[in-house]
Amino acid sequence: MILGCDWIYQHSPIGMDLKKRTLSITKDGISRVQFSDFTDPGKSSNIDEIKLHKLLAKGVMGYLLQLKVVQPEAQPNQDNSALVSEILDQYAEVFNEPSGLPPKRDCDHTIPLKPGHSPPNIRPYRMPHHQKDEVKKLIKNMLDQAIIQKSQSPYSSPGMLVRKKDNSWRFCVDFRQLNDHTIKNKFPIPAVDDLFDELQGANYFSGLDLTSGFHQVRVKEEDIHKIAFTTHLGHFEFLVMPFGLTNAPATF
Repeated sequence: MILGCDWIYQHSPIGMDLKKRTLSITKDGISRVQFSDFTDPGKSSNIDEIKLHKLLAKGVMGYLLQLKVVQPEAQPNQDNSALVSEILDQYAEVFNEPSGLPPKRDCDHTIPLKPGHSPPNIRPYRMPHHQKDEVKKLIKNMLDQAIIQKSQSPYSSPGMLVRKKDNSWRFCVDFRQLNDHTIKNKFPIPAVDDLFDELQGANYFSGLDLTSGFHQVRVKEEDIHKIAFTTHLGHFEFLVMPFGLTNAPATF
């Protein structure tokens, strides 16, 4: 017997006892009707596709059910604001603008090169006057932060500007020729789908928004001369990991 929603709505409230497998209708405090199910709750039957088509052809009613796991929405805790503020105040130095060089670490970036290569030496790209002013400002900032220095390296890659999402400029270097001579790191970058699978069922997420994240990783001293670059202001070299190196994402 199948009881539709309209019937259930009309005769509500309805009592159900899943252990006794009974359903009863009560009106004015008196049990009026009681249905009992004597089927084995652990018993089920399967039907193959061919038999299903035959039954449907005979006019048997069929229903397609799609089950979906619904998780309750996590309710935000309104009492965490004071705790969050306390933690932010305790570690305020973490949110300061970076200045100076980061500490030396075992994971400092290296640039292994193929044997027999010749150092790339490319002239700086031509750029409009307004970009030259921006390059001058960015070079001064990097010199003040001590993340670049003057260079006399035989290596030279051209500097350039790239627009960021907020419409400001990012200083980059065209390291394509240097990358061609670099021994590639085969570290596998995780697939996005795999990362989403790992997050399944999670309710709280955290992330890191680093200021110029690559610049918070140093370059091995023996490799600094390889990432020298030129602009209309002269010849410089990075002391930290710049954008555009082939193995930089793996190091980061």
